[in-house]
Amino acid sequence: MTPKDKFSKLRQQAEKKLAMRLEGAEDFSNLAPEVKTRLLHELRVHQIELEMQNEELRRTQLELEDQRDKYSDLYNFAPVGYFTISKQGMIVEANLTGASLLGVERTLLIQKPFSRFITKDYQDSFYFYRQKRIETKEKQTCELKLVKKDGSEFYAQLDCSPAKDLQKDFNQLGISIIDINDRKLAEEALGKVHDELEQKVEERTAELVVVNEKYKQEIEERKQAEEALQKAHDELEKRVEKRTAELNKIKAINTLAGGIAHQFNNALSGITGNIDLIEMDLPDNENMAGYIRQMKGSADRMTKLTEQLLAYARGGKYQAETISLNAFVENVLPLIQHGIDHRIKIETDLLTDVLNINADPVQMQMIFSAILTNASEAIEGEGRIRISIRGAEIDDEFVKYHSALKPGYHACLEVDDNGKGMDNEIRSKIFEPFFTTKAPGRGLGMAAAYGIVKNHNGWISVYSEAGRGTVVRIYLPAIEAPAKIPATPKRALPQDSGTILLVEDEEIVRDVSRALLERLGYHVLAAVNGQEAVNIAKSYDENIDLALLDIILPDIEGKEVYPQLMEARPNLKVIVCSGYSIDGPARQILDAGAQGFIQKPFNLSALLEKLEEVLKD
Repeated sequence: MTPKDKFSKLRQQAEKKLAMRLEGAEDFSNLAPEVKTRLLHELRVHQIELEMQNEELRRTQLELEDQRDKYSDLYNFAPVGYFTISKQGMIVEANLTGASLLGVERTLLIQKPFSRFITKDYQDSFYFYRQKRIETKEKQTCELKLVKKDGSEFYAQLDCSPAKDLQKDFNQLGISIIDINDRKLAEEALGKVHDELEQKVEERTAELVVVNEKYKQEIEERKQAEEALQKAHDELEKRVEKRTAELNKIKAINTLAGGIAHQFNNALSGITGNIDLIEMDLPDNENMAGYIRQMKGSADRMTKLTEQLLAYARGGKYQAETISLNAFVENVLPLIQHGIDHRIKIETDLLTDVLNINADPVQMQMIFSAILTNASEAIEGEGRIRISIRGAEIDDEFVKYHSALKPGYHACLEVDDNGKGMDNEIRSKIFEPFFTTKAPGRGLGMAAAYGIVKNHNGWISVYSEAGRGTVVRIYLPAIEAPAKIPATPKRALPQDSGTILLVEDEEIVRDVSRALLERLGYHVLAAVNGQEAVNIAKSYDENIDLALLDIILPDIEGKEVYPQLMEARPNLKVIVCSGYSIDGPARQILDAGAQGFIQKPFNLSALLEKLEEVLKD
């Protein structure tokens, strides 16, 4: 029923009730005028009261909807999985975290038996546990083993409490799930050591017959066994602490890498901007043009390095784009080849046709570099590494044994070396976290490479024999390349293009950005911090066409400056500028309404293109 139909039905019901109340009532036509006036006044007052109540109800409804949205975000992105289970054991509701734990899309979980995701050994235990919770209405915790869609199993802690259904009856269960697999595996390992030592102690104790020197000796052995048990316990605790420290160290390195990349990008902004200014001022001179090209090339290489730092800092958040695999290998190989022993010959067998993938180029470069480095280090003296690219049609039969892939046409990147190879024991561990045959702190582990490839919907395999070399294959879904856009001729710089508010705290970046904008014909209002930018936006008498807003400012963050700028000038267009990637604060400002993003360092061409893109809309 539409809102209009609801209103019509409500009006009909009101008129019917009014008619019933007026039956047999006094005829108001004979009332004195002053009485009619008073009644009319009261009716108007009641009408206004109803309108005010309706307005309050609408406002309350909007507030409730806002709270509902906030609750929905808290529910979906909570650090634990949440499920609502019916009395019959069917999944009524699940959050995104819970769906991720089970490896199933949330929509596919609804009205599925929760017991489907419990291992066979724990089915009966969960059934009685669920029935007991419904009967007693008490909250309780249990631990059991769950199975994901791909068949992998993990230990989980379930906190279960009764929940009301739509009829307000306690016929449902609210269940929260925490992955405790690492803890349980550690406990099992510790328990196994404890049992073995206890058995050893009991065997020794049973041999005690008389109190003599032998008795004294065996008491000492029992003491030694207890000490060994404590030592094993301490060793396990140290391993857990070491792993936690490794994770914290990685997090700290990510933060440090992001900060360093931000500072590098600010410095590079000054360098690339000044190169553009020099190029515009110099007369046509082939020698000087050559020097400028070399400077630009060096700046580009530094930019690529900062992109790698930002990729580490993103912590797994990829920025995928269409990549020609042939062009990727041809561009990246010379950069990596400098670090490989010159006695090792590198051969390539690339496709004549273009084969494209959708991937993060920085992450792909790190994987490619790691695999080539591993291959070169496996070769002692002279040797050969062959890099080949081919297309591969993945069918249903292949998918049975490689569940991460989907049927369809794939690109296959293969790296084959004739190094010393690996035995079965090492090969079975290469994808385990923290496993390495290198000195500490060198290279990207194969576990990380496996994770990156998997997150690109791909598959990585390793075949190796001791003394006969290693073959690494990476399969990634192939895509069609977008149509090429014809190159546009070099544009003349515009003149008198408008007014731009430049918000940048770094002096060198601010100065070079101002100079570039003025060369493009813009009038520039520069602000060194967020508050100054807001003050200019409020006090400047003439029109401001666009703001170039840095995110990291000394007084107010860019995401807090943006709404104040929009309050002062609702029609102002904003381009977000940062040495960090588009993730995080930049994305928040774009989602709030900003029209564009430009990554530092940027050159004159990129700046002009972004300005035209935003201002023409």
